[in-house]
Amino acid sequence: MTDAVCGASGGPLAGPARLVTTWAARQAMAQVQNAAAVRWWHDVGGDAVTFGSDAHDPAGVASRFLDDAHLAEAHGFRPGRDPHDFWARID
Repeated sequence: MTDAVCGASGGPLAGPARLVTTWAARQAMAQVQNAAAVRWWHDVGGDAVTFGSDAHDPAGVASRFLDDAHLAEAHGFRPGRDPHDFWARID
């Protein structure tokens, strides 16, 4: 996970969102880092998460998306109605 907090471009969630990266060369380490960061973001009141990929080849783009989507759901975030929406906090 990157340390970036992304600014929303408008819509129902106009505040920052935590970026979850969906590919990393050290995938096991990335999953631990993503879990800690998403848990922290939820604990400090973060409203949303979004996903991105830092893959350096097309085959790696979003290769861990399902794992990271489950991780976000486990920490209280759900997808919006539109596939391009941020995943909003549900509690």
